[in-house]
Amino acid sequence: MVGIAVTAHSPLAKAKRLADNRLNQIATNYCVTVPQIMISWSLTKGYTLLVRSRCENHLKENLEAINLEISPEDILYIDRLEDGFA
Repeated sequence: MVGIAVTAHSPLAKAKRLADNRLNQIATNYCVTVPQIMISWSLTKGYTLLVRSRCENHLKENLEAINLEISPEDILYIDRLEDGFA
């Protein structure tokens, strides 16, 4: 059986989600950044990510998101964002 890998080319929604109040609250609850929440959500959904950064700290944060587990409730919230960014 051949599968198709869905790839998130811009899993951080070109930074347009960084100001989302609810995502910021979710990130605060986990003591992480909004990008880490978005990366974790994408991985939870089974997406292959293409995340890049020129900043070494951001690269490290991105990798730390691999081990982050977010609750089903928070995943559902992100699932319901329907404006073409998530």
